[in-house]
Amino acid sequence: MKSGDFGYIVFDGTAQRVIEVQDNLIDAVAAAKSQADGELIIMDPTVEADASARDNPAPMQIGHRSYDDAPATAMRAAQLTPVSREEVMSMGLEEAYRAVRPYMPRRQIVTRPIIVETGAQYRAKIAPRDASPAEKQQWKIQQSNERAEREARGEIEQRMSTTSLKAYAEPKTFADTLIGGNLKMDKPVQGMTIVSNGHSLAPYWSAFTRSTKPHLERPKGVPTLCYGATPECRASCLVGTGQNVSRDYKGQKVSRAHIYKVKGLRTKAFVSEPVAYSRLLFDAVSRFAKGVQHKGGTPSFRLNVYSDVPWELFFKDQWFFRDLPYVRFYDYTKVPNRDTIVDNYDLTFSYAGTKTSIMSTETEMRRGLRAAVVFATNKDEYPGEFLGMPVISGDDYDARWIDPTNCVVGLFYKTPTSRMGERVGAPSAGLFVVPVLQVEPGVFAVAHTPKQSDGDLFEEAGLAANDVNAYELEAEE
Repeated sequence: MKSGDFGYIVFDGTAQRVIEVQDNLIDAVAAAKSQADGELIIMDPTVEADASARDNPAPMQIGHRSYDDAPATAMRAAQLTPVSREEVMSMGLEEAYRAVRPYMPRRQIVTRPIIVETGAQYRAKIAPRDASPAEKQQWKIQQSNERAEREARGEIEQRMSTTSLKAYAEPKTFADTLIGGNLKMDKPVQGMTIVSNGHSLAPYWSAFTRSTKPHLERPKGVPTLCYGATPECRASCLVGTGQNVSRDYKGQKVSRAHIYKVKGLRTKAFVSEPVAYSRLLFDAVSRFAKGVQHKGGTPSFRLNVYSDVPWELFFKDQWFFRDLPYVRFYDYTKVPNRDTIVDNYDLTFSYAGTKTSIMSTETEMRRGLRAAVVFATNKDEYPGEFLGMPVISGDDYDARWIDPTNCVVGLFYKTPTSRMGERVGAPSAGLFVVPVLQVEPGVFAVAHTPKQSDGDLFEEAGLAANDVNAYELEAEE
């Protein structure tokens, strides 16, 4: 078996291993039925399933109205109108601050330990003045151990209180809270001094609903900031990972309010006061970039960390990018046909796995864009190509603007924690995660078609699918 061969993979999902490879679908189904009594799942382009409800709403091909109008439709879906440089920059920073500040929290919830102890116990925690550095260090370790023991015995009570948000007290420090990085953006690029930062709004319509499962249904009349997102994409959105779902987030049990509170309020401020918000955002990005340049680095910035706003349309004549030519802006997007006429705003199209998404991904790569594809595999174990384009690793850094165009950026699936603490595995993540199966050492199989639903559809296909290949086998270089 070599690169470029086609076949049908019989895969044991429970044991996570390839059982055998067959030349046609009939033999593959027979082999699968002989191996196990469990559910039979077929992934083949001729085994049709009704995926219309899961499809992207926008993308098709160049010349199709839904494709050509996708960026403008995304703006309307977000209920945004373009803002000009004149109206934004004519507003003072103080005026913008007064307009946006009421949308953000007034106070912050903090957790404080309440310790009941005698005066002798308190004095015993103070290190002797004449102690050597080594003795003081040993004393700190001893105190830490004793505190842990007291917490285990329930002798230290945790009480919640509120405190004022000092960062929100002044216009400049308030503007700085609109931006921030994460571990993915902080990954260094070898041989380059790139410093990345980002702008995190609440994804899709999550800022405008009180639902505990906001990804399932869009409330009528509310804006969405992720026009091209599919249900699977929303369900496993990275906004529900990491510190967003910390078990002790601000001293309280995990809930939707903690995940979306600040991002949600920030999003409401952006949609309600777009001019004032843009003035603060410009100030924050400008000062961040100048600080990076002062230290000899290259500033890099993502305007959409979780959202998918077509900023090239929102900022009329793309003035935001023109006024910051020394900043390398970049984003991932599921909105096709976006046109950035400036050199410092780079886009990578995100593959969603639906049939229309495949068409849009191929169209966008023909336009010269690269595409990001999530693979269910180990890090850097990617097929040699996908959708006819070479695959490169996208896991070492996040600054996509240094990558070549006309390629697929492979990202391995990191199992996220859902909004209420569950783990969302690759099978549950749905269509946008492409399974990569190891057939034998150095040989991988990758599905080039959307996943279908269940084995019953095989009978409906009338066994006519044996002439169509669902998997392409790729030999590792």
